[in-house]
Amino acid sequence: MDAFFDIVAEFLGGVWKIIRYGIALFYLACNVALHGVLSTIDKVLEDNPGDFLFKILLYLTMPLRAIFFFFNNFFEEITK
Repeated sequence: MDAFFDIVAEFLGGVWKIIRYGIALFYLACNVALHGVLSTIDKVLEDNPGDFLFKILLYLTMPLRAIFFFFNNFFEEITK
């Protein structure tokens, strides 16, 4: 009976490892995508500092910046 529980525990450990790697890959994909979007918007804002529409765009991207911050903190907590 102990062998059965050892097999189940090893299987669940492998599943947890796959889940962690999946989360890490998802983090990396989101991180790269958000970084690209935000850096492009920042570059446009630097080129047109007085344009009102681009300032609105900056405020509309604040949730993206919050998501970027969340993913950074979440990944650090998971990989400890």
